[in-house]
Amino acid sequence: MKRNIKSTHKRGFMAVCIILVLVLLLSLIVPVILNLTASAASLSDQLSSLKKQQNEIAAKQKDVRSKISELSGKIAEIGSLKAALDQQIELTELEIVNVGEQILIIEQEIALKQQEYDLTYDDELHQVEIFKARVRAMEENGEISYYSILFQANSFTDLLSRIDFISEIMSYDESVVDRLDAAKQRTADKKAELESVKTEVERYRELQLEKIAEKETEIEEAEALMMSLNEDKDALADIMQQYESDRTKIDAKITDTVKKLEEQRKAAEKAANGKIVSTGQFIWPCDSQLITSGFGPRKSPTKGASSNHKGVDVGAKHGSNIYAADSGKVVIAEYSSSFGNYVMLNHGDGRYTVYAHMSKLKCKVGDSVTQGQVIGLVGSTGVSTGPHLHFEVHVNGTEVDPMNYFK
Repeated sequence: MKRNIKSTHKRGFMAVCIILVLVLLLSLIVPVILNLTASAASLSDQLSSLKKQQNEIAAKQKDVRSKISELSGKIAEIGSLKAALDQQIELTELEIVNVGEQILIIEQEIALKQQEYDLTYDDELHQVEIFKARVRAMEENGEISYYSILFQANSFTDLLSRIDFISEIMSYDESVVDRLDAAKQRTADKKAELESVKTEVERYRELQLEKIAEKETEIEEAEALMMSLNEDKDALADIMQQYESDRTKIDAKITDTVKKLEEQRKAAEKAANGKIVSTGQFIWPCDSQLITSGFGPRKSPTKGASSNHKGVDVGAKHGSNIYAADSGKVVIAEYSSSFGNYVMLNHGDGRYTVYAHMSKLKCKVGDSVTQGQVIGLVGSTGVSTGPHLHFEVHVNGTEVDPMNYFK
């Protein structure tokens, strides 16, 4: 009997050792889990911010769609309608970018959830091994007769000691089972969370594809509006009048901007600072070399009107890059009803370039850009019948043929 008690004491000692090992392992795992939790909280905040931004974009889209509905069919509002369609395309593009950013955040969240699942699964396997070891020990040593241990007590104090010892063994056996059950539940919970996030990212990928298709439809609608002017003389005359009026305003703004900048340049040069550094040579501002309309007098792309073309039009794929022809500074970056999204760069020494009808601006006023830097994307905003880049060169306040700078 003494041998059995010693064996029982030995098993109890081993149980305590195993518990200490578990505590040590837990102390190593807990910081990892805390770090993952903190990272997940940060991602959750970023995702909440993006979803708020998405809701704001959706609200603006609703207002623009309402405006488009009101303007549709009104000849006198063709210019405003095209501007609204351009804004709708821009908002859809913002939503595509927003959803794309949410996808990146959710993919990071998936990576964290995978780590959490892996940790809980490893812990479950560890608890299974402890449970197996306990079962093997019971099988090898035979089931302990708690009653026989109690009946062997030779004093009341010895009886109390034996009761405490038996209680410890029973508590340990129960804790082994409880920890195994808890580990299994944690693993199941983490697996469910992981699968839920994977489902969510797939839903966002589908949404992104839907928005891309929606943007293509909106672009076609905007271009169809401009093409339809060929069949409506009244609308054509109205849009051309709006175009010429807006172009006059743009010319005035460009002239005023050039005048002020040249005055600043001369003053800066006298002070021996502030000079804009550029190469002095222009590079072609687009990947495409398809010239659809040259510099000078031309037939308007919409029937029924002629105009003096102050630049060259380059037919190009919607969304393709537009490059700074030379290094310089952004002095205008805005939207107009005729030019759509357009940019003007100051290259110093009285040289300026203008890039119009962009689908998206990639720079802002005050930015310094280097030659070849992407400053926007090809589009069909403003008065335009299809995606192209309208490119102008100004020297000392006068428009010159851009082709003079290229072979």
